Amino acid sequence: MERAVTTGVTLAAREDCKPYVPYLDGHLRGTAETESVPEDGLLVWGNASVPYARAQYYGLPNKRWPGTCMQWFDPAKAANISKWIRIAGTKAGGVANGR
Repeated sequence: MERAVTTGVTLAAREDCKPYVPYLDGHLRGTAETESVPEDGLLVWGNASVPYARAQYYGLPNKRWPGTCMQWFDPAKAANISKWIRIAGTKAGGVANGR
């Protein structure tokens, strides 16, 4: 049950972070799809091809696409935490009921 809940919430969080992640050519946003491990609750942005992910998350406040921000997980969480809690409840209930 725990893994289904973790995966469901992590996938929702990854999707909800997208509008806040800086965007120039899509590489940074795309790494969340390839590098994250949702079943372990792990969201990752950046890899060897996108080494600037850390700088985008923690620094460089003047290099932003409109609507994006540094530390993008925080505003995504603030805007969507109720939805993530509902997803967790649904997944927990579904697994508990054999779904």
